[in-house]
Amino acid sequence: MTAASGAMQALLRPGARNRQALMLGAVAVASVGIALLLYATEVAHEAELSTVDARFSIHGEQKPPEDVVMVLIDDTTSNELDIRFPYPRSLHARVIDAISAGGPKAIAYDVEFIEPTTPRQDNALITAAEIVRRLVAFRPNPNLDDLWQARLDSLDLPDEVRTALSDPATIDDAIAALPPAYARIAHACSHTTISPNVIHGGQKTNTIPDVIDMDVDIRTVPGDTKEVVDGYLAEALGDLADRVEVSTLQACEPTRSPIDNPLWDALRARTQVAYPGAELVPGIITGGTDARFYRDKGSVAYGAALFSPSVTFEQFGSRFHGNDERIDVESLGMSTDFWYHIAKHVCG
Repeated sequence: MTAASGAMQALLRPGARNRQALMLGAVAVASVGIALLLYATEVAHEAELSTVDARFSIHGEQKPPEDVVMVLIDDTTSNELDIRFPYPRSLHARVIDAISAGGPKAIAYDVEFIEPTTPRQDNALITAAEIVRRLVAFRPNPNLDDLWQARLDSLDLPDEVRTALSDPATIDDAIAALPPAYARIAHACSHTTISPNVIHGGQKTNTIPDVIDMDVDIRTVPGDTKEVVDGYLAEALGDLADRVEVSTLQACEPTRSPIDNPLWDALRARTQVAYPGAELVPGIITGGTDARFYRDKGSVAYGAALFSPSVTFEQFGSRFHGNDERIDVESLGMSTDFWYHIAKHVCG
């Protein structure tokens, strides 16, 4: 408190000491002004640079630490990439990701991002839009197994349509000619499907996003393994594949159960009660169910229910994750009776 009071009094007191303080302030301002003038006109710039080597020589030569690794941008970089500086921001991001994979304690990145590159090179959203287009347009190879053939055999189709749907070379065009509700089911039962459904990216409307996260739902048909799916993605992405990092959120192989067992016999028998003369045909359900967990434990599992005659094929196909997933009371009653008597038949 004493020092503060003395200083305040000195600042308010007129006289010689005040004039001395003003003169010192003026000298300081003038000195700063001269220094700024020299810097702006680069008069002292060369002199300052000439002392850099001398200052480092005083510091002495030292060996670099063994735990420090330098990643350089040089002529080899330009020759290998066949592009000129400035490099796309996405390329810098890939370098940092590659270095981070090694688990460094710290990364010092000595690059000045002062030169603009084209928004198309840097904007991950533009790249993501092209990726979505390619994924939607991509057509995986058809898988025409015994389940697909059994489905075709159970349908009343013209011979030329059946033949086209049985041939890998013509099936895609044949499916495209079907009514939409039938085409969706036919395609999903004969092809692995790739559907980009969720996308995240960007923080502000005035900032170009450099990273986009995209959730893609891939439903595989029997026979298509993870390695096959990886090949599909690489083929679909093409020259963009090296700009995409793929990570698995969840995965399971397609599964199926045999039909030579008491449970299948019970399903066939109870179907005849509701629909006499109907043929029970095995098939693929185009969504994920809990049956895979039972099959992994060695159990037989089926997805089976009965629907009333009033439920059309189009209505049935739209009930899965659709706007209307309700089941009519008659179908609910038929399915309940169906399951009860199957359990009674199997369990005794």
